[in-house]
Amino acid sequence: MAQSFREALEVVLGDTAGKLTALAGLAAVVVGALIDPVAGALVAAVLLAALVATFVYALRQRALSSGPYDVLDETITWLFEDDHGQTVRVTKRQNVRFNFLTITLVELAAGDGVLFADFECNYGEKLKDVKKAGEVGILLEMTPERTRDEKFELTSTRTIKDGFTAKDEWVVFRASVPSDSTELVFLFPGNVKDVRISGPGGRKSRPAKEDKEIKTQGSQRVLTMKRHFKPDETIKVTWTW
Repeated sequence: MAQSFREALEVVLGDTAGKLTALAGLAAVVVGALIDPVAGALVAAVLLAALVATFVYALRQRALSSGPYDVLDETITWLFEDDHGQTVRVTKRQNVRFNFLTITLVELAAGDGVLFADFECNYGEKLKDVKKAGEVGILLEMTPERTRDEKFELTSTRTIKDGFTAKDEWVVFRASVPSDSTELVFLFPGNVKDVRISGPGGRKSRPAKEDKEIKTQGSQRVLTMKRHFKPDETIKVTWTW
């Protein structure tokens, strides 16, 4: 039972839970050795109750929130570095407010090619690769951990290899957390054709509006969209080479 509780607590609070549990055990041993077993058992019970309360509080905060943070504003950019979709860099800048103590984050993606050929960010260090319901990603340890109501700008760059090499391609953006303002930018090469947008809310596919949503800038075709998102709302962008 104690081991199951510790494992569950570590899922919610990460390595901090292990340190707190170890501290509780050490305190009980020291008190029991220096004073008496009854006092040691009492201190251990009090510390365990505190840990349980922390565990329940963390679960409650997660249940009340749509995710670890809310997005105040963000810009996500897809930079196509060649004419054939062989190398694409996805850059994210997110101003966020955390909903609870956050020690780990998961970055997920779905699609073709090598989705995490390279990854850099300013908020954590990679712990391991993960898979979830058709998606792949990485588990990150926050460095440092972030507290409830803390505001921070998250930045990251991910490289996709051989992910957009077919004649007809697409990107689906899904908002995993609420966003007050999201700007999506696609820096296409000049050979892109028939750029279309569908969603959110089941809206049918339509051509991107020339000189309003998509413009020619030098050798690039630049598509820009900006709006707020509810959790799980999606936008799909399609095109041909």
